Amino acid sequence: MMLGSLSVAGSQLVSWLDVALAIALTLACINGWRRGLVSSILSLIGLVAGAYAGTHAAVWVVPAMNVSASARPLISIGCVLVGSMVGSSLGSWAGRRLRKSLTWSPLRLVDSVGGVATEAILLCLVLWIIGSALAVVPGSVSREVRNSRVLQSVDNGIGQFSNGAAGAITTGITDQIVGRLVDLLDNAGTPRVFFALGGFSPRDLPAVDPSLTREQKIRTAAASVVRISGNALGCNATISGTGFVFGRDRIMTNAHVVAGVKQAMIEFPGHASRRATVIYFDPRTDVAVLSVSTSGIPSLRFAGNPKRAQSAVAVGYPGGGAMALIPARVSDVIDARGSDIYGAVSVQRQVVVLKAKVRHGDSGGPLLDAAGDVRAVVFATSVDDPDLGYALSAEQVNAARASRNATPVATGRCTTAQ
Repeated sequence: MMLGSLSVAGSQLVSWLDVALAIALTLACINGWRRGLVSSILSLIGLVAGAYAGTHAAVWVVPAMNVSASARPLISIGCVLVGSMVGSSLGSWAGRRLRKSLTWSPLRLVDSVGGVATEAILLCLVLWIIGSALAVVPGSVSREVRNSRVLQSVDNGIGQFSNGAAGAITTGITDQIVGRLVDLLDNAGTPRVFFALGGFSPRDLPAVDPSLTREQKIRTAAASVVRISGNALGCNATISGTGFVFGRDRIMTNAHVVAGVKQAMIEFPGHASRRATVIYFDPRTDVAVLSVSTSGIPSLRFAGNPKRAQSAVAVGYPGGGAMALIPARVSDVIDARGSDIYGAVSVQRQVVVLKAKVRHGDSGGPLLDAAGDVRAVVFATSVDDPDLGYALSAEQVNAARASRNATPVATGRCTTAQ
């Protein structure tokens, strides 16, 4: 669905979405003047509480209705909207009763001015919650939402507000609402690289260099890259992913690849499958370490973070099939605020943005430089750009590399896709 834009002489000025949002904000300010500060604040509290309740209700309502996948987003958002409206209405009702007690004119003026600001914040919060959820769902709608200048301004404002103590508490609650809503809309089983409306516009880069995939050092290093499989019983799903040898009897992969898996199987190129044990599991960063005999298999060496525009090769098993050597080019190394593998909490990661066609099944694979050394660990792909992928930087996985634990650890609950 294309929402379109207003343009002059071929240059985009503003999208129709931004026009609609600007009108909505204007009406909200008018309503705030009429309702006043007290009523608006109580309405805001009711809205957040109602939205939170709505996300919990959607967890039960959507499965109970047994609707098609295309209808799930509408029902999920409907639950949140209904909860928000009920909570906001109750808060507004209580506020109106209190406003009647304000009889001194100067105090009523202050109340009205405060109401304008609060109603604007109230609407921005609603737009941010819904926009943040839609922004990470694949499709044209997410592109329109993330390209909205109004929503980008709202997201920036909330990001600055969250730096304070009160802001941290508020955004912590709204992050949970957004996380639950996104899981209902698009439970992909992989962590969100950018939480809310944040994102990254890749810089102009030279084309990827396919010839690098034919280099002997790359092909030698690929022999240490393994296919990982197993059963996530909690999700009634068979998982598949990628990992690589980085030390004696140690395989690194993503946490979402082995989440909820009791027994992972490792398959080296040209060898039979071997049972592996998870000995390190970090759902926040999205990294895991498995223990399995690697006798005769060389360990790959980490070589620090890659440089911008550097050519590289991602190695993985897309779709759980045959090994693929994927030409890549580094766009940037950034600090990204995203979510853990369950969408429950926000997480700050150092992420390598790649121009590369990474797919499900490539998760956990290494990003190799021309020398065959590891520069990053692939963990996600863009929701709307098939040529954009993301990897955890070499520095980001330092804790996993340094861990000396050798005993099995719990792998949490499963996600739905690898």
